[in-house]
Amino acid sequence: MIDFVLNKKDLTKRDLPHGLKVGETKDSHIIMTCINLFNKDVSWGGMFDVFEAERRIKDGQKMFVASIDDEIFGYCWLEELNPQEFYIYNAFSKKTDYLKRYGAIDIVHYIIKNYTRGIIKLKVDVWNTKSLKIIKKLGFSPC
Repeated sequence: MIDFVLNKKDLTKRDLPHGLKVGETKDSHIIMTCINLFNKDVSWGGMFDVFEAERRIKDGQKMFVASIDDEIFGYCWLEELNPQEFYIYNAFSKKTDYLKRYGAIDIVHYIIKNYTRGIIKLKVDVWNTKSLKIIKKLGFSPC
């Protein structure tokens, strides 16, 4: 894993897609929709389940869900470590023909811009080249 950090003031400017909606959810049906969206494309033993999601939410973490035209295409988690420091993780977006222009970069950018302040941290696996490209485009630096 590689640790990355971003000061919010250094977030790169980005035009977000028209119609993008990103909002916090605690709804178990929406959470299950996100889990199923992930599991259709990826087989990963570390995937959270509804119970884990509910535990995270109870612990104060926030799950954000992204949609275009009411079609959910991704999600991301945010944890406030202290009032000026945040940890963002488990970002995922589904690439369908209809949603090709939208992705995890849009979700993460929106969350950082609208729900954080100060320092944002994250970790990326060395093998995850897509995520490494995305976070560098957003302005993150290795630490």
